[in-house]
Amino acid sequence: MPPVTWLELSKPHTQLQLTQNLAQLGLLEPAPLEGTGDAPTWEVLGIRANAPLEGAAIAWLCAWGLLQKQQGRSLEFVGDPHVLRYLSRVNLLGHLGASDSEKFQRHSEAGRFIPLTLLQDAGDVYRAVNQVCDLVLAQVEGARAFIPALEWATNEVMDNVLIHAQAPVPGVLMAQYYPKKALLELCICDMGRGIRQSLSESHPTSSDTQALELAVQRGITRNIHEGQGNGLAGTLQIVERNGGRFTLWSGTGRLQGTGDPAKITKTKTTSGNSSGKPNYSLAGTGVSLALHTQNAVALEDTFIASGSGETWGYLQAKAETLALEGSINIALECIHTGGRPPARVLRQHLLQTLAHSSTPLILDFSEVSSASSSFLDELLGRLALELGLPVFEERIQITAMNPTLQRMAQVVIQQRLES
Repeated sequence: MPPVTWLELSKPHTQLQLTQNLAQLGLLEPAPLEGTGDAPTWEVLGIRANAPLEGAAIAWLCAWGLLQKQQGRSLEFVGDPHVLRYLSRVNLLGHLGASDSEKFQRHSEAGRFIPLTLLQDAGDVYRAVNQVCDLVLAQVEGARAFIPALEWATNEVMDNVLIHAQAPVPGVLMAQYYPKKALLELCICDMGRGIRQSLSESHPTSSDTQALELAVQRGITRNIHEGQGNGLAGTLQIVERNGGRFTLWSGTGRLQGTGDPAKITKTKTTSGNSSGKPNYSLAGTGVSLALHTQNAVALEDTFIASGSGETWGYLQAKAETLALEGSINIALECIHTGGRPPARVLRQHLLQTLAHSSTPLILDFSEVSSASSSFLDELLGRLALELGLPVFEERIQITAMNPTLQRMAQVVIQQRLES
C-alpha cells in the first residue's frame, strides 16, 4: 500500500493548504499517460478529524480528483470514520470512485446541504440552481426576497464554468446552510484553464492576481461575442450589499471581497503566503460565496437591473398591449433561463423565422419569473445587435415581462449596443 498523504480540510480557506499538501508530494502533476510504460498510480489520501470541514476545500478536492481519475490515477481515502462518513454523504467518495461502503442510513439532503454536484452541461446547471433555491425555500423565512439575487449569481458563476473554463472534467458545486448563523455558503470550482489564460484572449496580464482584479470589473470578458463581463462583477456587488464574503481563486492569485449593508469595503487581493510570495498554484478557478440569508439584496439596487424610470428604454412598452395569439412562449421554448446555451438556440430559431416572415415576432415572458443577464444578453442583446436597433424594435415585440426583467434587459441591450 502506498504511503498516506494526510490532507487538511478544516476551515478556513484550506483549499490553499490542501494544494500545498498535494504539491509537496508531487500530486499536482499529471498522472503518467497510458501507453508510456508507466502503470496508472494509486494514491492514498488521509483525512484528519479536525472538523468543521471547509466546503471550498472539499469541492476543489472533488474537481481535482475527477481530473486525476481521468488521467489514470486511482484514489483511496483513509482516516477518521466520522469524517469519511461525511465525505460519503456529500458524494465525494462516490464521484471519485473511492471505496464507499456506506454503513449509515442516507436521508434527504433537502433543507440541510447540497452534496457535491457535477456541472457538465446546461441541464446540470438548471438542476443545480433549482437545488440551491429549494434549499433556501425550505430553510429561510422571507426566502422569496432573498432568492432573486442568489439565483442570478449562481446562474452566472456556473455559466462561466460552461462558457469560459474549457475544463476536461465537469465543474463542481457544493452548498451548506447554517441555520444558527442564518448563513448560506456556496462553492463552485473547475479544473479549467484558469482566469488569466481565459482573459488573455482580450486582456493579457502579468500575473494571476492582476487577472483576478480585472475579472471582477464590469465589462471585462475574454470575448465580447461570448459574454459581457457582468457575472463576477455583479456577484461581487451582490455579496458586498449583502454583507457577506466573496472569495475568488485561480493559479497563484486569490481575491476576497466583503461588505456591509451600510458600508461597502474595498476588495483586497492576496497572493501566496504572508511574505507575499506565492508558494502554491491552484488549478482551475473557484468561487466561494457566504451570504447572510436575512439580508436580501434587490437586483434593482445593483447595476444588474439599474434601469431607471418606468419606460423600457430600448424595449418598447407598446409590446405590452399586443395580443398573445401567435406569440413565442419563452418558458416553453427554453429548458431554463439561467444561462446562454438555451438563449443561443432560441435566437438562431428567431433569426431563421424572421428571414421568412414579414410580421413581428411576439416574445411572451409571462411564465418567466427570473432570468440571468447572460440569458437576456444572448437572446435580446445579441438580437438587437445583429438586427440593428430600428429593425429590432420593429420586428421583435416583447410582452408580459416583469419590471425587474425589463430593467435587466434594458441594461444588457444598451451595453451590447455600446460595446
